[in-house]
Amino acid sequence: MRHYRIGETYPLETRRGILGQPLANPVWHPLKVRPLKELAAVGILKRLGVNAFVPTEDRTRTAHGRRTRYQHPTITQIIYARFAHVPHWDVMRARQIITGVYCVGSSPIILTPDAIRIIRGLPTRDEERRAALEELRRVNAGDRGVLITGPFAGLAVDVTRSADGRVWWQAVLATGLPITGEVARGDVDKLGDDANP
Repeated sequence: MRHYRIGETYPLETRRGILGQPLANPVWHPLKVRPLKELAAVGILKRLGVNAFVPTEDRTRTAHGRRTRYQHPTITQIIYARFAHVPHWDVMRARQIITGVYCVGSSPIILTPDAIRIIRGLPTRDEERRAALEELRRVNAGDRGVLITGPFAGLAVDVTRSADGRVWWQAVLATGLPITGEVARGDVDKLGDDANP
């Protein structure tokens, strides 16, 4: 063992971490892990500041007459991680966090945010927007609407009930005659608060 004197330079060991320089845009990668180590790998990555997850399903096992519920990966040996910094794959493999990265040729696969939402069982952004737009247009009891099909097309109505894809309405004709009716939900448009029928 060498003894150093005061003033003498000591060579510092530089250890690389699992992450490098910050990325301009964070990216999602599918990663390979050892069997039955999916949840452990996710936990390690999270502790190191990486957003990671593995889709799981609830399972039950019975041992010695006792039932235990637990989480089991939906697909084994794969996890998903979002990197905001350049990932050092060799360091992660050396530390046995992962066994590899899914690639096309030699390039790691990058997953889109919508692909991640689908893997998580969530609607895509477009699906969320469409659902929100449909909800805004959906007529409910108490709303004002306008019929868009049939002999009364263009008639402004008061919606009295909406259920199971059907809408019940009532209106007063120009002659003062009150009428009621029922149409499919798609046959009536919702009128905004500022609309003048």
